[in-house]
Amino acid sequence: MLLLDYLVDQGANLVMIDESDKRRDEYLVRGCMAKVWLVPRVHGQILFLQADSDAAITKGLSAMLVRLFSGQKTQEILKTELHLLSTIGLQNVMGAQRVSGFDQMVRQIMKYAKKQTGFKIP
Repeated sequence: MLLLDYLVDQGANLVMIDESDKRRDEYLVRGCMAKVWLVPRVHGQILFLQADSDAAITKGLSAMLVRLFSGQKTQEILKTELHLLSTIGLQNVMGAQRVSGFDQMVRQIMKYAKKQTGFKIP
C-alpha cells in the first residue's frame, strides 16, 4: 500500500486550479469514477497542465500525469508511448475502473496536444 500512500501525497501537492475551471465542461475528464479536471494552458508549442479531483488516489494519478507532461512540447507529448501503469505495477493495486479512468486522463492530454499541433482529433 506504499504506492497508494505515495499517490495520495502527490495529489496533496497539486497546485489548486481555479474554481471557475471546474465549472467548464471541457475540462472534466469523461469515463472516470471520480470527478477529474485537466486544465490546459499553451504557450507557444508548450503545454502546461493543472489538475484536480474529488478523490485522493485519482488526484494523485492526475498529479503524476501533470508532472510527466506539463511543460513539454506538444509534439513530444504526442510521441509518448505511456506504459506507466505496467512499469510501476499500478494496475496490480488499482481496480479496473481506476485503470480505465487513468487511460481517459491520458487520452484527454493527448487531445489537448493534438488540438495545439493542428492534428484532427478522432
